[in-house]
Parts: sequence; structure tokens; C-alpha cells
Amino acid sequence: MPTARENLEMRKLQDILVKLESVTKALQRNSTSLADVRILFDAAMLIHPSMSRYLSPDATIVYSPSFENSIVKILNGRATTLTNTEKSIASSLLVSAEENPAVTFSDFADTLLKKRKERGSSEYLDCQFLLQTSNICERFHSTSGYAFNDYRQSLLLLNLEMQLFLKINKRF
Repeated sequence: MPTARENLEMRKLQDILVKLESVTKALQRNSTSLADVRILFDAAMLIHPSMSRYLSPDATIVYSPSFENSIVKILNGRATTLTNTEKSIASSLLVSAEENPAVTFSDFADTLLKKRKERGSSEYLDCQFLLQTSNICERFHSTSGYAFNDYRQSLLLLNLEMQLFLKINKRF
């Protein structure tokens, strides 16, 4: 039977674990952008400072910290604060005036969303298409493990590929 002090410590630990679990679940959403990931990681580091070694913007696991910083700044609408290094890295994401025509608003809903689109306009591409984690690949490998197990070793690779293709694209 835990003491009152141990019980209090376990409750504090449980609160921290609940917060970290919510961060983990938010990271697995397909709609999470790199800017959202940076916010979640920063909050996780505040809760558990020892994670900063792995979650900070300049952690050793980050392949290109300057690229990540530039994308986060672009997504947050702070493209004007890019450093020279970040500008050179993000230069391939620049959009010329010809490629980014003015949006015309023809109906009520488009008119309501006009302010959001104007505020979010930038000389850079909308970087929402950049994937934040490899969870899509991890899910695919997990699914393929279920489809090709010890009991189905004689499955032809073509049939496995077709089953996986249909499974992943079933919503279409």
C-alpha cells in the first residue's frame, strides 16, 4: 500500500503522462503541420526538460535545423523574420506573382474566408503539404506485417502489393 506521499507523487506522474500521451496522439494526426509539431515539442520540453536533448529544434536527430526553422516560420506567417541561411534554404519554395494569381471570391463562404486567405498569403508556397512525421510509413509497415505473416508466407508479392494498395486507398 503506497504512502500518502507516494500516492501524491504517482498522481503528479500520471498528470504528466496524460499530457505527454495527448501530445503523442496529436502528433499522429494527419492534419498536424510542422508548426504544430514545434508547438507540441516545446510544450513537452516544458513539462519534461530532459526531453530537450531529443525534441529541441537543433537536436542531433534533426537533419536540417535551418530547413525546419524556415518552414515553421513560413507556416506561422513570419517569413519576414527568416535569416539569410533560412532564406537560401527556402528559396525553392518562393512563388512568383504569375504562379500565385489573385483569388477571386464568388460566393458567401469564399467571402467569409477571404480575410484568412489574405492574412496567410506569403511569397512562399503553403507548406502544409510537408509531412511532419513518418507515422504514415509506420502504419503502412504495420499493415503489411499483418498482411504478410507466418501463416501467409506463400502469398505472391504481386498479390501482397495489390492487397496493401487496396487497403491504403479504400477511402477513394
